[in-house]
Amino acid sequence: MSLTVGDGFKFGCGLILSMVAFYFLLVIFATGVFLLAMILNIQLPSAVAQPFKFLFFG
Repeated sequence: MSLTVGDGFKFGCGLILSMVAFYFLLVIFATGVFLLAMILNIQLPSAVAQPFKFLFFG
């Protein structure tokens, strides 16, 4: 079995694309959860709902 530079490029690109697709789906899922919580008026913990609260408001 021999590996070429092209094989490594294909594997690397496939790995990176799969990670980007996973991150995209994770963001879509998290947005859906927060939207559903807002529609159903469910209180989320402050650390989950506002992760950057302490960065901007000290």
